Amino acid sequence: MNRKSNIKIRHLNVIKHIYKIQNLKKTSEVMSLTPAAISKTCIEFEKIIGKTLFSRTIHGLIPNEIAKRVVESSILIEKEIDRMIIDIDNIYNEKNM
Repeated sequence: MNRKSNIKIRHLNVIKHIYKIQNLKKTSEVMSLTPAAISKTCIEFEKIIGKTLFSRTIHGLIPNEIAKRVVESSILIEKEIDRMIIDIDNIYNEKNM
């Protein structure tokens, strides 16, 4: 399986929010998704990478070092996408002047 092609931005977004909030229900409220959708997305991503990101406890979801690394990368990816969109707009605007 090509793991890279199966990773979606939505996976990274959900992981980033769970990492910050550490609670499934609160994460679902912030993201306007159901707790089931949040849980499913997290589990999907964990299956893709073959690693667990959080310890599931009665106190919430406790992130491990792998989760931290995923979040660090997601932030960089998000910034790069923002830069790409700006560059695309600039190229388009220059071309149509």
